[in-house]
Amino acid sequence: MAEKRRAARIQGRIREELAVTLRDQISDPRLSHVRVTRVELPDDLQIAMAFFRLEAPVKDDEALCKDALKALTLANGRLRRAMGASLGLRYTPELRFRYDDAPDATTRIEELLRDPGSALTTYVQELCAASPLPIVLLLDEADSLIGAPMVSFLTQLRDLYIALATSTTPQSVVLIGL
Repeated sequence: MAEKRRAARIQGRIREELAVTLRDQISDPRLSHVRVTRVELPDDLQIAMAFFRLEAPVKDDEALCKDALKALTLANGRLRRAMGASLGLRYTPELRFRYDDAPDATTRIEELLRDPGSALTTYVQELCAASPLPIVLLLDEADSLIGAPMVSFLTQLRDLYIALATSTTPQSVVLIGL
């Protein structure tokens, strides 16, 4: 348990140190709009996976993301050295970078929940068709919906249940946290 708390604490410190180093010490123009959104670090503290996004006015264009990833890879040594000096760990974790697409998926689901009709059903059916594995969709804070969005949400859930019951992946489930 203590190892998990330590890893969580160090994740935050790594994210902060990467942000400061990118802002103050790295002059590559491809990194001027990079924002480190989160860091994942296993309990053994060996490999730090840093997720990034591009801030405005630059859009999250695929080519710009690839350029930013290349630039981050080239700056990896400097970033790791700065991180090691700041953190004071016996072993500085290896840095790996990945574009953070989690906000895109979250935004897509939020749009589907606001959109009346069968958008949620269509989206989950697309997910089921794309993967042979069961799909588990967790929708939390559903009780914050009021009025028409709540009706749309409940209608879409009913339609989704019917669609999944008759599809080739009946083992897929939707969990709702209220």
